Amino acid sequence: MRALIFSAIFLLAMHTPLFAEKTVFLNDLSKKNQMGYTRLILDFSSLPTCQVRTYGQRVDLHFQGVELGPKFRQLPEDDAIVRVILAQNKTNLVLSILFRKLPVKVETTSMASKDQLYVDVYWQRRESRAVRLAVDMHTQGLPQKSGNGRARVEEQESPYVNNWKKFFHNYQAPLEVKVPVRFSLPELPVFPEQLAHEELKDVFGVIRSEGWEVLEALLTMKAETNSELKKNDVFQALLMETQFRTGNYKAVLDKAFEPEETLLRSRCRYLKNFSWAVSGRFHLAKSNLDRELGQMENDNPFRAHVLLLQAEIALARDSQQEALQYLSQTGVVWAADMRDIRRLRLIDSQKFEIAPEKKSSPPLPTVVKAEEKTEIMTIPAQTVVVQKGDSWWGLSRRLATTVKELKKLNNMSGNMLQIGQTLTVSAAQTVKTQKAVPPVKKPVKTEPLNPYSDFLKERGVFLKKPYSLYRAANFFQKQGRPNAALFLLENAKLLLEEGEAKQLIDFSIACLLIEVGKKDMGLERLTYLAEQEPVTDVVLRAHIALLEEQMEEKKDFDFLSMATEYGAVVDQACNRELREAAAFKSALALYFAGKKEQSVHSFDAFRKNYSAGGLVGEVDAFLSEKLPSLIEEMVTQGRDFDAVLMLDKHREILLSHQKNSTFLIYLADSMGRLGLMNRAAKIYLFLLDYYRDKDQEKLFYLPLVNTYMERQEFASAADFAGRYLERFPEGRDSQELFYLQISAYQKAMRLDEAVTAWEKHHRLAGRKERIVMAQVFWEKKRYQDVVDCLEVGTAGDENYPAEILILKAESYLKERQARKAFTLFKELSVAEEYSQHSLYRCAQIALAAGRESEALNYLSQVVEKGKSGVWSDLAKTSLTEMRM
Repeated sequence: MRALIFSAIFLLAMHTPLFAEKTVFLNDLSKKNQMGYTRLILDFSSLPTCQVRTYGQRVDLHFQGVELGPKFRQLPEDDAIVRVILAQNKTNLVLSILFRKLPVKVETTSMASKDQLYVDVYWQRRESRAVRLAVDMHTQGLPQKSGNGRARVEEQESPYVNNWKKFFHNYQAPLEVKVPVRFSLPELPVFPEQLAHEELKDVFGVIRSEGWEVLEALLTMKAETNSELKKNDVFQALLMETQFRTGNYKAVLDKAFEPEETLLRSRCRYLKNFSWAVSGRFHLAKSNLDRELGQMENDNPFRAHVLLLQAEIALARDSQQEALQYLSQTGVVWAADMRDIRRLRLIDSQKFEIAPEKKSSPPLPTVVKAEEKTEIMTIPAQTVVVQKGDSWWGLSRRLATTVKELKKLNNMSGNMLQIGQTLTVSAAQTVKTQKAVPPVKKPVKTEPLNPYSDFLKERGVFLKKPYSLYRAANFFQKQGRPNAALFLLENAKLLLEEGEAKQLIDFSIACLLIEVGKKDMGLERLTYLAEQEPVTDVVLRAHIALLEEQMEEKKDFDFLSMATEYGAVVDQACNRELREAAAFKSALALYFAGKKEQSVHSFDAFRKNYSAGGLVGEVDAFLSEKLPSLIEEMVTQGRDFDAVLMLDKHREILLSHQKNSTFLIYLADSMGRLGLMNRAAKIYLFLLDYYRDKDQEKLFYLPLVNTYMERQEFASAADFAGRYLERFPEGRDSQELFYLQISAYQKAMRLDEAVTAWEKHHRLAGRKERIVMAQVFWEKKRYQDVVDCLEVGTAGDENYPAEILILKAESYLKERQARKAFTLFKELSVAEEYSQHSLYRCAQIALAAGRESEALNYLSQVVEKGKSGVWSDLAKTSLTEMRM
């Protein structure tokens, strides 16, 4: 029994470490776009613990005990994700994702049943509202008022405005070639032969005479005869370097030993990290080298080698600024054979603003220094306070110094640190500065900046570095020197292995050949690339480049088929910029093929799918230029509904960037016909504001006032009509707007204001205006003014409607002008609507004049009409009284 228990404990002890050290693999990373958020799905071999940290647009996921699975694939760049970065340490994995926009929040959910982790990234939702035509359609996106009360109209600027066919040939999707950084291996410090075992003394001569391959066989033979030799650090270091020199990087990385001697240890670590870098494990190599630099003394002969390797790793990771920091460290001794490569990498690490070279540019002045005045300035010592978790090594890394230097500055030798302790990180310095007298300028002939000019002359190191060659070629191409760029690309191509980078450079060479006049050679290369299998981005680029060359040669080009070809590129391309350019050109080709509305819909889809791209401004410029004419066509075709829908979808572009008054008037009229008076009024208000103090201003008052009258906003109608009459008293629309002004006052029962307007502008009055004012004066009981208003002018009474003449007749009666009243009432007696009224008034006037029989006759006619009403009742009463 005791033996059985012992066996169980032994087995448990044996298996426990195995379970503790079990590795979790991250097998896959995928993404799904949901409403309002993006879901990242991580598939593991088993669920690990995860820590999520957000830094603005970056989200970092920290996993413990996780490694990448053999089939793991990173997410490609798309509309949500800019870049996915992986950092792997011994037992930790960091997954860093950079998004194009700022997340609102990030949440994680574990799915134990599937060994999946969901990371939900929530975005700010855009406010939306339901649209109900003719009920809830409001004009938005109109220009905002500026400080002076004027509308601010922003313009979309594009070099292709009014000539969009140039876009096909002139614009190409950005060509990003991932040219590998060929890591430099300068001459290493002399191997410490004095540390070698007696049996190893003879191998160093073999290195110099026979080479590393022979040395590897010799070391293997010696190890077979002396097994103890394998335990020797110098033997292992020599074997590692032999494997390194013969390109067996896997064997180097598999070795797990650390020599005790400092220089030997630095040598082995350098070779191992160089092997990590060459194998593409940049993050691991960088992490190890950072740790090595923190522990390395300034006089270590491998310091310059490590800094150069770190700089080239940074370049391989597209971190030029980081590479520049490594190469610019002070106090580093650079060996003679490293100076040229360091100088080249310094240029590779800088970002140059390249302007096209101008052939006939005037010489630039050069500055000649005059006398300088020396000033002395004291920089105080810099200190830092020790925080929880700080260590000597961590502080040295953070402060870009060494542990030895920090301890020396603080007169300390031990390793203990106390929280709150103040440490000196740099001593006080006295600096001399030169204060220069204003420079004297002398014109001299200068050449454009050429950072690679020295290397073009020497070529030794330069022509062996494809990364530098490609970068220099880009420089010359942007500077307008295609022949120099062509030479450099041809040399870079020779250094590359078969793959996408080499194909992309071949594509660039083909385009440059066409540019320098060697069109046949360029087209031949493009044709070769376009026929390659499988279909890659390079093949697609070559295909559309050939299409665009054909378009340049033909006047009547089939743009419809070209739109289809570009659509196929959108479906097949992996590169986002290539898809974006193809989608834009596909929509553009549809427009030139006569499919204008289909083109606009394609551009709408483009703005949705590539909202973060570089061509959205070009889309807005195109739509702001072409949509007005398209909407005008819709209106003239009687498609008011479609025209308004088109505006509603593009109102921010059209109304914010449009100055075409004809288009806007068409649109406002269309809205009026659809009953969208509010929207029509806003467009006219915009036009009024934009064209203020210009001749065009007077064109928009009349339609605006008519719109307000339709909406029964009489106060606004009267106000804008009065504004026109004040600003343009002799304007073409003066009489019509005067009529609308007094009509608005009348309908709003603002009779006194109508009278004031009449007194000011009565010279403009015609028949319509007099009719309105007759009614106003009648309401005001100003009967003589009714008479005067209707008697002025050459028009006869027959030109006025009966309802106005009856007011005139009644006004005659009120003003005791019985004869004129009798005559007018007698004329109106034939009008059926006013017959009883007029006959009764005639009877009253006749009776007052003593003509009773005539009065009885008129009263009888009123009764005989047989219509009941006030006049008939009055007539019956009068007849009864007269007969009594």
